[in-house]
Amino acid sequence: MTRYVESLDEREAIRDEIAREGWTVGGYNGQPRPHPLLGRLGVLERHLTSLEDRLGFNPAERGRMGLAEVRAANVLDTLRAKRHRREGKD
Repeated sequence: MTRYVESLDEREAIRDEIAREGWTVGGYNGQPRPHPLLGRLGVLERHLTSLEDRLGFNPAERGRMGLAEVRAANVLDTLRAKRHRREGKD
């Protein structure tokens, strides 16, 4: 979890830097070229996605981990439960 949070911090710092400097920088003889941090940002994005999967941050991975999906009861669920109780079906 620590590495995930540290990677998020690094990602945010890189995004801030790119926002300040722009998506391109001057290359040899002044021609524009992609900001060098864009490559690192791509690596971090893939790393974060991998960690999110391992940590169960998406429904598919939680299912593979055997963790139940938790959801709030909606109005229809509440009405069904009341009907079920009324009909004496415990």
